Amino acid sequence: MKIDTKPNESKLSKLTAISDKDKSNITESSNNMMEISSITPILEISDSNENVESSHSKIISVTQQHSIDYNNPPSWVHMTDGLRITLILHGPDQGKNIDFRSIQTKDGRRFLPHWFKKQLPNSETIDRNWLIYSKNKNALFCFPCCLFEYRQSQIPLIANRQEGFSDWKNINRIEDHETSPDHRKYFFQWKTLEARLKNSQSIDKSLQNAIFLEKERWRHILRAILNSILFCAKNNLALRGSTSEIGVQGSGVFLDIIELLSKYDKTLEELISNHTKRSVNYLSERT
Repeated sequence: MKIDTKPNESKLSKLTAISDKDKSNITESSNNMMEISSITPILEISDSNENVESSHSKIISVTQQHSIDYNNPPSWVHMTDGLRITLILHGPDQGKNIDFRSIQTKDGRRFLPHWFKKQLPNSETIDRNWLIYSKNKNALFCFPCCLFEYRQSQIPLIANRQEGFSDWKNINRIEDHETSPDHRKYFFQWKTLEARLKNSQSIDKSLQNAIFLEKERWRHILRAILNSILFCAKNNLALRGSTSEIGVQGSGVFLDIIELLSKYDKTLEELISNHTKRSVNYLSERT
């Protein structure tokens, strides 16, 4: 049995010869087909597998990404998962290109660029890649500590997104912070999540793939249903019988076709075998 998936105008013109009852059946079934958008809002993802493989920076809208000031932690008011992921993928904007000579406090002190580096006991110098100097706030912020919610009752100024640290006279306090257990914990979480995002190993990645597979499953099911409806319409056959239960006498031509196809289609077979009274299956006017 060959089912035409692309009916042309001549085929559609034959529908005019169908009885009023059959027209009503086709209309109702078509309306059910159009309700696919109500399956779940989460299925509204991109059609192509390429987009499923895309960067996690697309979790939030392009407009929102462009509105983020990566050098201004006080603007990160609501730290959502989407914002956190975008900040991690972008990386900290440390503000190293700022002319610090033009920015001074009332006592004449200013931030010195060499504070972006740390000298180890063996005289080796490493970058403090977690440190952000905010030009708008004229203060220092700890990037990983600003990413995650600080659980302590007293949050250090450098970890407070709304305050920041600007006591240049006591700059040695940033050394106390970078050796603290909380900083080390959040630094480790930052680097771990960054590595997982770049290697597509995050939970969100798995969730997107699961959504894509579920969407393709429903497309396959609805394609088979639509083809069955078109076959009935083409051959002037009534869609419904006296019952909407598959596999019993009087179920009608439409459900008999679906039952026949399920013998050769595992997806349809699972749909029928796992069907419950209130589950969505698009095989009747009610479900």
